[in-house]
Amino acid sequence: MKFGSMENNEPVKADQEITIDSTWPRQYYMSSDPKERRMLLEAAMAKGVSPEADQIRMILWKIRYPEKGGERGMQMDGYLHAWMNFRFVAGSKDALFKGKLKRELSKAIDSMGFGEMEKYGELGQEILFDEIKHTAVLYMQLCTQDKQYGSVLWGMGSLKDGQLYGKIAKDVYEVGYQAAINANMVKECELWTRAVSTAFYESFPNHENLLAQEILKHKGE
Repeated sequence: MKFGSMENNEPVKADQEITIDSTWPRQYYMSSDPKERRMLLEAAMAKGVSPEADQIRMILWKIRYPEKGGERGMQMDGYLHAWMNFRFVAGSKDALFKGKLKRELSKAIDSMGFGEMEKYGELGQEILFDEIKHTAVLYMQLCTQDKQYGSVLWGMGSLKDGQLYGKIAKDVYEVGYQAAINANMVKECELWTRAVSTAFYESFPNHENLLAQEILKHKGE
């Protein structure tokens, strides 16, 4: 699946020639297929397009897509798994479980390589930001394509575009903001929050107000 398109595209085949264009690394972040992303990255590294940055991207690729893979032979996406952990924490507001929520969120952050990227300074933070934003865009695009996500109660019809974007904005607020608030980890999650919200603003530029409304609605809680 290519970002910017609602259609599924054929993934790059192992024997297919990879061409790295002048917009690199845009190519890398336009692809959602782990194997294709790996092939693009290896081609860019062989060409020496941006050696230091691409070395860091490869470290994050290995963190995000672990060797053990997922169910039914599918490649596991550790970042989407972390996204679901953030959703769990966002839905748990009981003050009695603050410690548990903080441990859960800390584990999710560690699993994405936050600590590892500290070794690479600003460049590491920038590339980590891009990878989180890529994950958020992927999630939101999956939401727009999922008929069940976009359906009204009991599947009796579909949400209108404005309602669908509003539902996504609510999800983005909960994952990007509420989870960090619940776990008392706003500072630790600042990069995550910024990347997730940027993904929404860039994906739905005509609906930026929907996320802004969610943020304002919960301000001071």
